[in-house]
Amino acid sequence: MTMMQPPLTPEGQPTEPPVVSWWAWSIALAATPVFVYIGALYRHNFDRFWLRVGLSLPAFVLWSATVPYSAWYDVSFFESGSAIFWLALGLAAAAFTAIASHLAPPAEE
Repeated sequence: MTMMQPPLTPEGQPTEPPVVSWWAWSIALAATPVFVYIGALYRHNFDRFWLRVGLSLPAFVLWSATVPYSAWYDVSFFESGSAIFWLALGLAAAAFTAIASHLAPPAEE
């Protein structure tokens, strides 16, 4: 996502509109379960596999929302979000991570 971002001005503003479109975001979201499957194959651990797949989708949505100038910036309230909005988004991501880690802890090596 960040590789596809336009260069920024010295003030930190994009030099052009966000590059990541919703179709690219959708492809990445659809690929998320594939990466979970590859991880399960690599670790030979399919314990709680479907739970991990289910958690990977909202995790991707939250993560992608925190990437500056991602496709989410096509939504007006993201572009003009206040500090409280960004704080709430960060706290939601942290809470989701804690809950997901409890529900489906990382596999042992």
